[in-house]
Amino acid sequence: ETQGGNWLTLRAGEHKGLNRSGIGLRVYAYTAGKADDPAALLAWREISAGYGYSCGQPALAYLGLGDAAEVDLKIVLPHGGGSYLRRGVAANQVIEISPAAE
Repeated sequence: ETQGGNWLTLRAGEHKGLNRSGIGLRVYAYTAGKADDPAALLAWREISAGYGYSCGQPALAYLGLGDAAEVDLKIVLPHGGGSYLRRGVAANQVIEISPAAE
C-alpha cells in the first residue's frame, strides 16, 4: 500500500484555442514559491483521453503532492498557446483551470 498524501485534480475550463476537454494541456506543480525551479518540481501531467486500444478515461489531471499543502502551478496550453502561473494553490481540491479567469 502507498501512504496517502495531498493531491490536486484539475480540469480545463473554457479558453479560446483550447479544445473543450483540454486535451494536450500540461500542468506542472512546484513547491510553493519556487515555480519553474526544476529541483522544486513535485508532479506534472498532460491531459489526455486514451492510452490504449478501445479505452479512455476522464480528461482530468491528477497530481500527487506528498506533504505539500500548497503549490505553484504552471499551466502550458497546447499548440504553442503560451503558459501562465497560479501561485499559492491549496492542496486537496478539484479545480478548474482557465486562463481567461486569471
